[in-house]
Amino acid sequence: MQIRWNGAPIDLIPAEIRQAYDSLAWDVCQLTESGGIFCRRFASGENIVELLNRSAGGFFGTFEDLLADDILLSISRLVDPKQTFGKDNLSWSC
Repeated sequence: MQIRWNGAPIDLIPAEIRQAYDSLAWDVCQLTESGGIFCRRFASGENIVELLNRSAGGFFGTFEDLLADDILLSISRLVDPKQTFGKDNLSWSC
């Protein structure tokens, strides 16, 4: 039986990058989940948006804005430069 870690066989991920791999994989999974929630709630048709607006428009409007901000910030972190102000960033640039 082969040991798997985040879907990949553990022996294929070098030990020196496993922690970075895990962190980036988690960020990508969270981004995918947030994007899916956003699409299902706010981009799947006018009927759903109308229902949300009628039932609790203020809440869902704020939720939509917060979710969009989270998605954009997540993408920004993943494409950050290797260093910012002399400190290392964990991003695709590493």
